[in-house]
Amino acid sequence: MVVGPKKVIQQVPSRISLMKIQNFTAHKRQSFVTVVYGTLFIIAGIISFAINPAEIYTNWFVDIKEGKFVYKMWKEPTYEIFSDIYIFNYTNVPEFLSGKDKQLRVDEIGPYKFQEIRTNENISIDKDRGVMTMNPVIKLKFLPDKSVGQYSDPIIAPNIALVAISTLLADQMGYFANAAAYYSITALGSKLFLNMNAGEFFWGYNDPLVKVASTLLPGWIDFGKER
Repeated sequence: MVVGPKKVIQQVPSRISLMKIQNFTAHKRQSFVTVVYGTLFIIAGIISFAINPAEIYTNWFVDIKEGKFVYKMWKEPTYEIFSDIYIFNYTNVPEFLSGKDKQLRVDEIGPYKFQEIRTNENISIDKDRGVMTMNPVIKLKFLPDKSVGQYSDPIIAPNIALVAISTLLADQMGYFANAAAYYSITALGSKLFLNMNAGEFFWGYNDPLVKVASTLLPGWIDFGKER
């Protein structure tokens, strides 16, 4: 019986460790991600050097052009401004004018809270000269719910128009002009102190002197009733 040479057969393991596969996959993934991010950063650096995107974005964002963000902010500012206004009510006018009291006494009433609504109209932009022009407009909105005082509060206050005209005449005119003005004012029936309410004090009141002064000195004396 002849027996042939025996062949030695090595069996290759058919199982590979699952942990080695996971480690191998994670390593490859990290390498790939590193390469991708590195490439993207290189590309971004080249683009930034070539076209300067920050400057492009800044110019686009701050460009003052109708419809743009900055233009809207200039036209209608979003910030809020509030004002508290107090009035001095003169309480002893008859006694002072008669000479009984040597000093005027006043009571402070208020505050009257207003909101300033600011807008800019007729905006014109000259980019070549780098100049922007506009007409600022400020409107006051009375806030009765947030105010202590109300428009209906009765007060006694100086006739601002009479005081202003008297001061102007005293500075610019001589004695005879002042005397004539005094008798004219007396004939008109204007008084140094007036009974009014707070709303009239803020927005104007009816007085004969105010009408005459507004006609003779337009733009200088402007205490006429507005609303």
